[in-house]
Amino acid sequence: MRAILIDPFAKTVSEIDINKDDVLSGLYSAMQCDTVDVVRYMDVDIWVDDEGLMKENQKFFHMVAGHQPLAGRAVIMESNDAGESIATGMELDVIEFLTMFEPE
Repeated sequence: MRAILIDPFAKTVSEIDINKDDVLSGLYSAMQCDTVDVVRYMDVDIWVDDEGLMKENQKFFHMVAGHQPLAGRAVIMESNDAGESIATGMELDVIEFLTMFEPE
């Protein structure tokens, strides 16, 4: 299913595909992490590295009108009424516009 990867190391925002039958493994792989947590932002779910703040040499980004910087790579998806992850309908250029990478 369609998702959007925010990579503060490469300073890129790109579309990726997450296997709908194994979302968790897809998140771990795309984000290069072992644990995840979710942050709600403008009707989308931003999946973040749950241990991101504890890692050395970390890179950060924040979302326009967001309340705090986020650590490491993140994946944007949406969720249905049952709480299951589903493909995002957010346009890539909108996420690019809303994403601010922290300076070096």
